[in-house]
Amino acid sequence: MATPKAPSSKPTWLEKLEQESYQAELIISGIAIFGALQLPDLIKKLIIWCLDTFSQEFLSIGYLLFIYLILASQLLIVNFVLHFLLRTLWIGNVGLASVYPNGINTESEKFSRDYSEKLKRKFPDFGAFNKQLDDFCSVIFSVASLFTMIFVSISLVIAILMLLSYVIALPFPGLEFRTVLFVIGGVMMFSFLIQSFLGLPQLREREWVKRIHFPWSMLATKVLYGPFFRPVTYITYIFMTNSKGYGLFGLSMVYLFVVAFTSFPLIEESRVLFTNPAYEEKIRLTDARMHQLGYDDRRAEGEYIPFASIPSEVVRGTVLPVFVNIKPDSRSKVREHCDRSEFTTSWDRVQAWVDCLGKYYHFYVGEQQVEPSGLYVYEREDTRQYGLRTFLPMDSISVGGQVLRIVFDGEGVDSTLRHETRLPFQFYPEESLQ
Repeated sequence: MATPKAPSSKPTWLEKLEQESYQAELIISGIAIFGALQLPDLIKKLIIWCLDTFSQEFLSIGYLLFIYLILASQLLIVNFVLHFLLRTLWIGNVGLASVYPNGINTESEKFSRDYSEKLKRKFPDFGAFNKQLDDFCSVIFSVASLFTMIFVSISLVIAILMLLSYVIALPFPGLEFRTVLFVIGGVMMFSFLIQSFLGLPQLREREWVKRIHFPWSMLATKVLYGPFFRPVTYITYIFMTNSKGYGLFGLSMVYLFVVAFTSFPLIEESRVLFTNPAYEEKIRLTDARMHQLGYDDRRAEGEYIPFASIPSEVVRGTVLPVFVNIKPDSRSKVREHCDRSEFTTSWDRVQAWVDCLGKYYHFYVGEQQVEPSGLYVYEREDTRQYGLRTFLPMDSISVGGQVLRIVFDGEGVDSTLRHETRLPFQFYPEESLQ
């Protein structure tokens, strides 16, 4: 029987690099903390762009893509901050060990002999503790990298599957892209289940399983992780083949729980919830809640306007300016019934577009319909949102609490597309206060 070859010795430069890797890790963590803190804002801008670009049909599936991106960004933030703190502690401990190489001094007169000996038995080796801390820093760096690549890969797969499903369904008018997406997704899930099933101890030693298990596993992994296939495979199998018991698994679950828990504020702040029709409807159809995004004086500067906005929750003047965010579904429906091909100049086409919008958007204060004194296409300077600007005369409106209702309805609008937005406000014109 041939004797296995001894592993070749590492180059000197590699050993030195491994020993001093903490220096690179600290630099990477410091830079990465700053970079990772920018990610939530970038993801928020992507979500807002998608809200104003894609139909609700796409968004109702695509929100999963955004959730995984948010989790990945929060994971990086938590990891780099934690790693930086632990690595800083480790460096301090290394310096302390060089000053006091014997660790805890049992000859000190600060404590009794019995107490000092028990203390030494409980904490015998400061160097070993530092080694464990060093190993832990390296492990959490790899674990965070692994989960980040997994989350980003899942987001990419979802985006690719949505695009592929849309292209497949395009030539077939009666076929919804969601149906195609669920079929493709179901096939992929089934293939992953087969992969896990083949790895069971009762099956994996059978000859027919040995022939298909590895290639099937590699194919499924390549499809799921794409450009991250090699690093994810290396890290995953290193952990799986070297970790003992369920300690690493438990640590990973706790780590993911902390990341998920701390992601809730980011999910709310990112506006990804507006991709959910139920949440969107709850915000739009409220008479008793004043959501800050609907009022210019309460909304942060440059903040996204999901539906509509008025200057303030208290209206003083006799004219109420209103901005309406024209959603992609509404825009498409109006465009279907608005023929502007007969117009030759851009000004005429814009006017025709405004006239079409006026046939679909109706404004009420309470139950009283209010005819706008003007309708205009408008791009807000603060949010860069494209929408409809209108002005409502208030001379016939009663003083007191009122609700502005903006109803989208008209030719070709069915129950799935018809919607209403409500903005409660207090109406007190200046003359009523004198």
